[in-house]
Amino acid sequence: MQINKDVKGKEYPPFAVTVERGKIKEFARAIGDLNPFYLDDRVGGASEFGDRKSGPMAFVVRETSVTDRSNEIVVRIRHTTVVRL
Repeated sequence: MQINKDVKGKEYPPFAVTVERGKIKEFARAIGDLNPFYLDDRVGGASEFGDRKSGPMAFVVRETSVTDRSNEIVVRIRHTTVVRL
């Protein structure tokens, strides 16, 4: 598999993703963010957004595969980083 060097350093425009309310709460607890805005429906509902909203974050996913001579994948490496902005 050839690596496309044209995409190195390429920036993509931001995009919105809809996340289910329970997952926002679950993620906040997992990272130790006890801000009631993320955990309490009443606090989120009283906010300017009218609902709970996920905090700004970025997901960086790196994936690479190693193949043998017959082009069969022998190793697949995946690494995900979540960055709170």
